[in-house]
Amino acid sequence: MTEAEWLGCADVFDLWDSAPAGSAKGARPHRLFAAACCRRIWHLLPDDRARHAVATLERWADG
Repeated sequence: MTEAEWLGCADVFDLWDSAPAGSAKGARPHRLFAAACCRRIWHLLPDDRARHAVATLERWADG
């Protein structure tokens, strides 16, 4: 899946399946997807520790 297809895709399952988790190439998109899901519920996170964990995940996913 190209970046344009990724950005235009509305099906969560297609996004998740686009990169196999077992490959080095596939791990990064899965981590970023998980972080993006957390960002969508940012306002529901209970405290700064939880928000810091999400920010740490984002930095780790980006290398």
